[in-house]
Amino acid sequence: MTDVELALNIIGGRPDLLIYGGDDTERFGDAPFEEYLTELEYDPQHPVWSQIFPAEQGDQGPFVGHCRWWMTLALPLEEGQDSLAAVSFGLLHRLWQMEATSARVSSPSCYRWQRMFQFLGKPNSVHALREAILKRCTLAHVLRGRRWYAIFCLKEREARPNTFERLAKRARLGLAGVIGNDCFPWDRLILNAPDVRNLHSRPLRCGRFGVIGLEASPGPMGAITYDENAAARHLRASAERFPPGAPLIVVSHAPPYGVLDLAARFGVDRIGSRALRAFMREHDVRLVLCGHVHSQGGQVQRIGNCWVVNTANHDDKDAKGRVASIDIEGGSIQRVEWLLPHTYKTRALVECGSSRTERLEKAGIRLWRDVLDTPAEELAAASGAQPKIVRKWLLHARALQEKRFLPLESPFIPKPFPPRIIYYDIETLPSGFGEQIWLIGALQPGASKVVQFLAKKPSEERAILEDFMGLIDAQPDATLVCYSGSNFDHRILASRLRHKRPKHCGRFDARTKLDLQTYIKSQVVPPCAGYGLKEMAEATGIPMRHSMGGYLLSMAYLESIRPQGGRLAFSWKKALQYNEDDVLAMPRLLRRLYEDMEKFADSPLGHPAMASSRQFRELSQHGLTLALSEWGPSWKME
Repeated sequence: MTDVELALNIIGGRPDLLIYGGDDTERFGDAPFEEYLTELEYDPQHPVWSQIFPAEQGDQGPFVGHCRWWMTLALPLEEGQDSLAAVSFGLLHRLWQMEATSARVSSPSCYRWQRMFQFLGKPNSVHALREAILKRCTLAHVLRGRRWYAIFCLKEREARPNTFERLAKRARLGLAGVIGNDCFPWDRLILNAPDVRNLHSRPLRCGRFGVIGLEASPGPMGAITYDENAAARHLRASAERFPPGAPLIVVSHAPPYGVLDLAARFGVDRIGSRALRAFMREHDVRLVLCGHVHSQGGQVQRIGNCWVVNTANHDDKDAKGRVASIDIEGGSIQRVEWLLPHTYKTRALVECGSSRTERLEKAGIRLWRDVLDTPAEELAAASGAQPKIVRKWLLHARALQEKRFLPLESPFIPKPFPPRIIYYDIETLPSGFGEQIWLIGALQPGASKVVQFLAKKPSEERAILEDFMGLIDAQPDATLVCYSGSNFDHRILASRLRHKRPKHCGRFDARTKLDLQTYIKSQVVPPCAGYGLKEMAEATGIPMRHSMGGYLLSMAYLESIRPQGGRLAFSWKKALQYNEDDVLAMPRLLRRLYEDMEKFADSPLGHPAMASSRQFRELSQHGLTLALSEWGPSWKME
């Protein structure tokens, strides 16, 4: 079962259309490479042909290339030959002799020859070599210069079935999509299967909507890129296939310029399509589905009446898959819901890494719900994990099922908690661009509003550090509390003070500090797949006004201060709201955690030796009563 199929099971029912936004298309199957080469005109600069005809070879002899999961053998044909069976005995004899030569010489070309003979079964005679070759598929006859060549394909492995075909059967109109800039030209053929459509070349009608595609991305990165003028012409021509004024859905690998397109992989820059953004202004585009910018995946932005949904995923092994479920009624987008298949897998459980997940999947234990139906002894045997780890998995699976925090130990005795707290959160430049702090938010003991210190330009960082130190100096007995799991805020603040305000270093280093994530992680399992602040806030219903991550916010800030033209306006209001929500989420999360602990104490599942609700509320020696009561039962965001 693929992540997409798992997401479809979560949705239930039968969607009208499945859409894929490009890149890494080969993960869904192997394109019919031989069909592609048959149609492809020879071009010595083309990446495919450059691999089939290695540059270091001469023009007279046979050529061996390696392209993806294919070995390719190119044999020159004599003038007038029209059959591969007519390849001369002399050429075959030279080819057979290459086996002995390649075994004695170490070079990339000789390595390819060795692999080719291995896949041919190491024939022991010229006749056996001819028979081995003729059993292979002829890919093409190619004219290179003045000489014709016959291309044979030698498969390193069997072709994988096209998963898109299987997925297409799950939707009323099948599956449609485009390839990305990291795909290769032959990957288009994966989208030319039964019930599967390449939207770049074949637009589709879906209800009232015309659905058109734009593959690849504007240059210069990638195997396939496009010129913006060519993209503009393509979009206009695609739109003309539908009645004038028809509402459109655009499936573009690249986002529109200035919308969910800020990237930092090769320097901070906007890498969206200007042609697509102009097209949106000229036509009635209601929805743009895109990817390309990995860090913006899982984000939605409204541009007038158009929704832009970026479903990009990272491409590492343990990357979290993102699937968006979009409801359309009439001519309007009603809802965009993110389905995260990884949160349903055993990988979501604490201390269940990729290797343990793979072992569990081999035993048929794929989802965390399966863990609840499997005896602990079987889980330990299948995964190789220690019994204490298996116990955590079972406990976490129950917390996910019941959607509440559960204690790691019973009876639950809260760890000591400081009675007076200053919650704070910092925003810094993205990793790799320095440690500058540009925003600090703090919630003081007994306060109901967050105090914030903002540096709109780098030269103001010194001032906000001074102001923050003034705030915490006014509360000398308060513990500084951040949320990261690695004391990130504490460490970066100490570093910036040493750099900008060394006179305060001693006092800051001497302050009592606590990382709330570490405090929580040591006592409970969460009602979600991880201990991230936003992840737990979403799981527990704590309001967060913006779905983006801190990294995206910091990249946008970095773009705003860089001395370059064409920058987009930075939303200071959104930045302040984002920071304020993070600060307020900490005491709210703490309150929710201990409310769940009280409920657990009174439930039949609670340990008989565990503190009762009344006793729990009287644990003043731990500072919890004071720490939670400062915000009161009715405390909420203004």
